[in-house]
Amino acid sequence: MIKKLTQIVDYLEIFSGPIHFPTNKKTIQHDELPSVTNELSVTLQLNLKEHDTYWINIFHKGEDAKKARTPAIWLSPKDSKPHLYCSLKSSWSYYISAKNNLELNKWYHITYTLSEPQKRMELYVNGKLVGSAGTNDIEFNEFPLKIGHSDSYKDFQGQMSNFRYYNIRLSADEIFKDYILYQEISPNDYIEIFSEPTYFPTNKKTIQHNELPSVTNELSVTFQLNLEKHDPNWITIFIKGIIN
Repeated sequence: MIKKLTQIVDYLEIFSGPIHFPTNKKTIQHDELPSVTNELSVTLQLNLKEHDTYWINIFHKGEDAKKARTPAIWLSPKDSKPHLYCSLKSSWSYYISAKNNLELNKWYHITYTLSEPQKRMELYVNGKLVGSAGTNDIEFNEFPLKIGHSDSYKDFQGQMSNFRYYNIRLSADEIFKDYILYQEISPNDYIEIFSEPTYFPTNKKTIQHNELPSVTNELSVTFQLNLEKHDPNWITIFIKGIIN
């Protein structure tokens, strides 16, 4: 089912829970995917079981016989470095690669973004930009999207989860938030005190100690803020404790 992010932005979560490959390799038809005009993004998590002496396919929308690779990711032989591909008018197999290889039996959050308006192709690993390149005259296609397999290339061996296909270019902030969202955090380990933008000081808050997750010897706090004005005095963002 294609889901709406806004009135005009669509994405499809092709699968969510971890599934094993190549047992569950998939082929998604073009008309089952969100309609793409001039940009797209793909997000997923993967856990690689083994390296290979051949190129390993993660996903590929296109056909090599038709010189179409928009979008696609392969892992390089032996060291499993992610390589992002797209097809341009000037080069049907245009790519960028990550500097680091993927380790075995470790979960990674991977994001591919491509935009004709921005003229960029980008690779994010675990919420961080690790590769980018300029693009011009991207050639999108109407071929199926193959996940975990492609033509004569080696099938992916391992697990994938949370595979999403978007018809927009996700921003760096959106990618990082998506990465954080899928980390293995128990519901008992955090509390989301508020999620929507909230105006201060109109809605300033006090949370009691026993309403918070139990802390033993470490903690983290995440939030976003937008400062309206500076002040000649110190401004409190948050404090747990009492200042005498």
